[in-house]
Amino acid sequence: MATPKTPKKDEVPKSSFAGLAEMLGKQMNKEFKDRPFDIVTNSGLDSVANVTQWVSTGCDMLNLAISNIPHGGYPCGRISLLYGKEQCGKSLLGGHALASTQKLGGLAVYIDTEYAFNEDFFNAIGVNTDETTDQWIFIRNNSLESILTSIDRLIGYARSMDKNRLITIVLHRLIATHTDDEIKGDFGKQGYNTSKSIIIANGLARLVGLIAEQNICMIITNQVRQKLNAQPFEDPFRMPGGQALPHYASVMIKLDATTNKTLEVHGMNRIIGRGTKAKVTKNRMGPPLITVQFDIYFASGIDNYGSWIEYMKVFKIGKISGSSYSYTLDGEEYKAVGKSAFSAILAKNEKLRTVIWKEICDKFIMVYKTDSDLVINVDEVLDTAISIEDEV
Repeated sequence: MATPKTPKKDEVPKSSFAGLAEMLGKQMNKEFKDRPFDIVTNSGLDSVANVTQWVSTGCDMLNLAISNIPHGGYPCGRISLLYGKEQCGKSLLGGHALASTQKLGGLAVYIDTEYAFNEDFFNAIGVNTDETTDQWIFIRNNSLESILTSIDRLIGYARSMDKNRLITIVLHRLIATHTDDEIKGDFGKQGYNTSKSIIIANGLARLVGLIAEQNICMIITNQVRQKLNAQPFEDPFRMPGGQALPHYASVMIKLDATTNKTLEVHGMNRIIGRGTKAKVTKNRMGPPLITVQFDIYFASGIDNYGSWIEYMKVFKIGKISGSSYSYTLDGEEYKAVGKSAFSAILAKNEKLRTVIWKEICDKFIMVYKTDSDLVINVDEVLDTAISIEDEV
């Protein structure tokens, strides 16, 4: 039997829907002149739908967990949410994002709703807060309406001056904001929470499109509150502010402090840092529900290379025996006793970092398969009942 001839590209008959996207786009843009319509053409997604720029979280392992690529982080053009209890590292992670933005030549914007900004702390983790720089804007306000309006105006003014510059906005913390009625009203009046949730929903509905169109990295922090009369099987903490924020956020990261880091300083035992667990509870950038751990030090911020070493242990990269760490590259052995000592070696040797980071990425990144080969052997999956926690 003769093999059928494959038609040439120009001989393939056009679909009956050819030109539909173009026709729809023209008609909708004609009817809605004040807000242009983004129509997906037959060629694929446009730049607004794809994330083309990332802002580092300050922790490479957390960058991996969010973006599922070697050099990722918070996505530009999307809303990211950091939430957790008090003193779990929300403001610190926001500060690291601003420092990363300034290193890339971008504009760092910090909105303080608590009147509790610590400039020395931000300077210590690399944020330039000099008033003369064009890379820093500080906004202090606790009116929800004013903050949402200022974000809208800021993006408009900034993009009229520079269409392509990286801009990161950190809003810390959403729950600390109040509506104008709440600020001006009487103490103890009921019904404010409902009005706040409505304003947040309306504001984010307007801002989410603007953030995507103008490629803004938007990071919002929020603190959970204890739920009254929670059942024993429930999560005793809830995230206030309504359901709009979890709805519009493309990335949600839940932070929890795990251990205290202590050190004897001048004869006194002091807590100088904390172990931190970050769980990506919602993720549109990659696979969700990935948890990473790293250490935070109050004087210097995130111990980035220390988190590398923890995953070198997990993935059995190099030789690790107790507190001794070693890795052989090109016949030369890099060896140190103690995590901080090996971290110092990684910080100084770029070639060593590149090789080890590639090994970590090869083992950590989840590869998407489009063929018929199964990635997971279902017979090897543990058949264990896992209770689903209410993360928000």
